[in-house]
This record gives sequence, C-alpha cells and structure tokens, in this order.
Amino acid sequence: ISWTLAEDVTATSYTVSYFNTNCSGDTGSITTDSMEHRLTELEEGTTYLITVTTTLRSQIIKYNITAATNGTVPSAPPSSLDVCVVNSSTITVQWGEVPCIHQNGAIT
Repeated sequence: ISWTLAEDVTATSYTVSYFNTNCSGDTGSITTDSMEHRLTELEEGTTYLITVTTTLRSQIIKYNITAATNGTVPSAPPSSLDVCVVNSSTITVQWGEVPCIHQNGAIT
C-alpha cells in the first residue's frame, strides 16, 4: 500500500494497522517512516481494513483503506472430519469449519 498526505503536511512516522474483516480479533500493526509499505502478512482471499495513522501538530490523522486479496482454495483442512456408516451402501460425512484465517474467501 502507499499513501499521500497533503503537500503542506510533513510527517516522519506512520502506524499501519490492519484488521481482517472476516475474522474477529485478527489484527496487526507496524510502524514505518516510509510513505510506502508492503504488508506481507496478509492471507489470500481475505478483506482487510487498513488504517494509516500519523500524529502531526498534536492532531491524529487517519486514512482508511479497504483491501481484498485474491481468493484461492483454503490453506488448512477443516477442524474435524467424521465419517459414519449408516448401512452397507450409505455413509454420512460431517466436517468442522476451516479456521477463519485459512478460509481464503467464502466456502460454499
């Protein structure tokens, strides 16, 4: 991501926070002195709310960016898998959810 401040604003450091909108509580934060930063910690198929914050002249300035990464198949298996034999020609299969951070998009 990169961001632009107004021409008359000079800042020396920024806090870049990101929040996974698919999984509650999945957040991260970095501090940088650059106007550009690559977030390598993001999971594919996930939408993030990214906030760039800086403090200037005792004023907090925030920029909100919504970023979505490209979806792929889940990167982890379901949390559980149960197979039950009903009779000689039928079985039932049930599985738990894939952990939220590994879903990589909607699972149908």
